[in-house]
Amino acid sequence: MPLHPSWQLGGLLIAKHYSLPWFDPLIGCLGAFVILAWAYQLCRDTGWELLDGHSKTINWKKLRESLEIEGTKILDFHVWRIAPKAIACELVVGSNNLRGLDYYREILREKFNVHHIIVEERKL
Repeated sequence: MPLHPSWQLGGLLIAKHYSLPWFDPLIGCLGAFVILAWAYQLCRDTGWELLDGHSKTINWKKLRESLEIEGTKILDFHVWRIAPKAIACELVVGSNNLRGLDYYREILREKFNVHHIIVEERKL
């Protein structure tokens, strides 16, 4: 996060009081580096999901094991984070044995803590 304004004001007062004209720009550069580090971390943490990558909060192997049973296949699946602690998903499954949409919603809610779910089930 950026430096608090009191740091900048403190830098100005120290520069004036001790006749150090380089001290205020030094504090400004320090603030710029803090902002740059914050921006880099923000881009690193959110870039994957902003580029429509799958959420890293879901264990894909466990999800496949939970949903692809007895002839059920995941045809399309997208997961994204919509808030710090809220995950949404869109799931399209194909199956010879239709189980109903609530079956898949229950698995996603209970095992993977997904809050907003869109499910489509197709007969194979």
